Amino acid sequence: MKSLKFCFEFKVYGIHSSNNLKFLHMENYLHSLLKSGNGEKMWEKRYPLSHGRFQSPINIVTNKAQYDPYLDKDNPLTFTYRKLRNFNILNDGTTLKVNPLIKDLEIGGGPLANNYQLDHFHFHWGYENRKGSEHRINGKSYDAEIHFVHWNHKDSQSIAEASNYYQGLCVMGVFLKIGEESAEFDKIINNLKYVRNYREHLLVDEELDIFKYLPNDLTQYWTYPGSLTTPPFLETVTWILLKNAIEISSSQLGELFNLYSSDMTGEGQCQHMRNIFRDPQPLNGRIVRKSFQ
Repeated sequence: MKSLKFCFEFKVYGIHSSNNLKFLHMENYLHSLLKSGNGEKMWEKRYPLSHGRFQSPINIVTNKAQYDPYLDKDNPLTFTYRKLRNFNILNDGTTLKVNPLIKDLEIGGGPLANNYQLDHFHFHWGYENRKGSEHRINGKSYDAEIHFVHWNHKDSQSIAEASNYYQGLCVMGVFLKIGEESAEFDKIINNLKYVRNYREHLLVDEELDIFKYLPNDLTQYWTYPGSLTTPPFLETVTWILLKNAIEISSSQLGELFNLYSSDMTGEGQCQHMRNIFRDPQPLNGRIVRKSFQ
């Protein structure tokens, strides 16, 4: 069975709109595609926006990115992140998702007109010798990528509503590379045994420092207008990609390979979540700005 290269973020967004039945239908539909092995081709037929002009991820060519002093000195990024006293982890069948249980974690400044609220963060990874980041830098893939998903809560009532509006979402990407072991990452890894299977979730009663999942330097980043990297590929995302990567060990990354995308496939065998990333899409004349020289 062919490995799929996506994790279905739209399902992640829809989980917050239980009163909207179309999101439940979408969840079942996307999960059936995962088990079919033909998801990517079916998505292209069902979602015309997958061929849109503002799709994500992209390959960033660093010498073509334009320095914007407004991002550097006039309007730097701001964070109201803080340590979590506890948090929820979820295997949603497409990725590993971490939900904070507080709602006042926000990002602002930079390319954003106002503050955006953090909904969750999730991971993209490959398998074995294949790099798993969605974005690439000068054609280079990193070992994995974290997406911190935020929504414009000033102008929308829910993340599902915000995802339908221009600049309704902001996703901050953080690259992961193999290196030193991360003690903070262990707080998630050590609990994966409880969420191996689809729809398993766990409330972790432990302090989590979100800043340990970010590089020390939060001032250097690229930004561009883009899309969700999964169905329905809505082009409503302001992307912020931090320049510097963080490190985890190879054994820590390897634990993610053992998560299951479903209880059983149609062939009666469990299927692992592996190579869950989308390949870079055409830039189509978009300008990538950067906050550093």
